Amino acid sequence: MMIGVVAALGLAIGSFLNVCIYRLPRGESIVSPPSRCPSCGQGLRWFDNVPVL
Repeated sequence: MMIGVVAALGLAIGSFLNVCIYRLPRGESIVSPPSRCPSCGQGLRWFDNVPVL
């Protein structure tokens, strides 16, 4: 049970750090606008942001 919680927490932190690494050098906010496709700009659905799935 504990391994699953730690793994899920690690995936969530990794996903957030990926957002920071991508957006901060470009001068974008890490909060708004919501996640979007870097190529076409279309917004992503909530389940597209779930790590690994």
